[in-house]
Amino acid sequence: MATRSVVIVKDNDKENWIYHHWDGYPEGVGFDLVKRSKKFKSYEDKWYGDDITNKLVKDTTDSYEITNGYHKDIDFLYVIDCQEEKIKCFRITEYNWNTYRDIINSNNKIDLIELFKKEDVAK
Repeated sequence: MATRSVVIVKDNDKENWIYHHWDGYPEGVGFDLVKRSKKFKSYEDKWYGDDITNKLVKDTTDSYEITNGYHKDIDFLYVIDCQEEKIKCFRITEYNWNTYRDIINSNNKIDLIELFKKEDVAK
């Protein structure tokens, strides 16, 4: 059975939603996002949501795909916050839109960049 996940790329009020069908746990997709985050900065030294979304989706080897948002069968939700330059991970146990919003707005998250220290990502 696949461990599904959704990645929300949040840039101010705009959100791009990306679905990933397998390896959605933090050591899979989470670690991959942290590795890729080294290339998230633009020429202006900032994170931009559309740029990050394009970088994730265009690399078809990892099967990140644009989605319309809500998926009821995911196990993990990731939020790439462009203003904070952080990647947050949330374990999903209930499946409804309000739960997603409550989880995203809560402090119950894992900061993946802190979890996977720079020396781990370099490997």
